[in-house]
Amino acid sequence: MTAKDSFIPDRIAIVFRPRRTLTKPLRKALKFLSTLNATVVVVGEHPLSESDLKKYSIQSIVKWKRVAKYLPDLLVSLGGDGTLLHCLNELKYPQDTLFLGINSGNLGFLTEGSVDEGEGLLKSIVAGDFWIDRRFLLDVQLLRDDKVIWQGYSLNELLIRQEQMARPIKARLFIDKVEMAAIQADGFIVATPTGSTAYALSAGGPIIHPFLNCFEITPVAPHSMNSRSIVVHDRGVASLVLDSKWHCAKIYVDGIGKFNMKTGDVVTVTASPRKVSFVRVKQHHYYKTLRDKLNWNL
Repeated sequence: MTAKDSFIPDRIAIVFRPRRTLTKPLRKALKFLSTLNATVVVVGEHPLSESDLKKYSIQSIVKWKRVAKYLPDLLVSLGGDGTLLHCLNELKYPQDTLFLGINSGNLGFLTEGSVDEGEGLLKSIVAGDFWIDRRFLLDVQLLRDDKVIWQGYSLNELLIRQEQMARPIKARLFIDKVEMAAIQADGFIVATPTGSTAYALSAGGPIIHPFLNCFEITPVAPHSMNSRSIVVHDRGVASLVLDSKWHCAKIYVDGIGKFNMKTGDVVTVTASPRKVSFVRVKQHHYYKTLRDKLNWNL
């Protein structure tokens, strides 16, 4: 989606990476936001003093619950991919919020530009010179005795791993109700195309273009050479049934621990009808970005 008209958000939220310092480029970006006729809040830990908050007409909000009710039109994340994922998770992956990642982290696959480019990115967005990158989400449910005890969304990946004990996890994998395999491994990853370049890649999973509608299942350090990643189409239903009797398994979503699991628990994953919207100003070439971010040699 390409925007043509100017875009002046009514509600803007800013999130800083923890222990971030307030540099000159960041001050210029904040000064520009203060010229807009918008309510601007900063969430969580931030480097702004009371005089800074007053100078840039910014309100300080400590608790994410208040931000969730306030639901910003634009959220500006000043950090890396982890900061952006944290924002998405805390706001429960809202569809109506546009997310802009300004990178001060490491790889920055999801972010749009560097801190030095922050002011220019914001000016382009306000001028309507941007496009919207809608990303695929997973619907995740944890069932116990046929009852849903937890559910949520994932942009990157779902991970099941041991919490304490150094033992493998045993699980049975079903796809579209067909039992595929009983697998022993150190963990299991179900990743979106967006998350295919994250933990799943480190575990040997395939790289999937983010515009494809599918997801992958990858065992972590499987105890059999026959255990391989598998890609499932966007109408497929994948289930992992935990068979381990001695374990301390836990389910993680986008790096955040969510729920402890018990023997017989079932994790069911499907493609979500929801999408997450990222603001893009630059023209992106995915394979060039992949080459540069992964430092592949020519």
